[in-house]
Amino acid sequence: EKAVQYAYRDRRAMKREFRKLLILRFNAAARLHDMTFSTFSHGLKLAGIELDRKSLSEIAIHDEKGFAAIAKQAQAALSKAEKKAA
Repeated sequence: EKAVQYAYRDRRAMKREFRKLLILRFNAAARLHDMTFSTFSHGLKLAGIELDRKSLSEIAIHDEKGFAAIAKQAQAALSKAEKKAA
């Protein structure tokens, strides 16, 4: 019975840990482009880019140029939104 309880608990804990890891990687890559995780995510939303954390994390790790292009689009969308607000 305990094994079943631990397995149930740890399946959920594993999902939390992987989410933390993906956000950590994603945030580190975003900071290389002078942005934080939240501002980068907001820029992606404004730019209409719908990629999940896992794919963004993989792009950040394996394709620096691709991530830089995505970051550039996010920054452009953020600056465009700021100009509209002003």
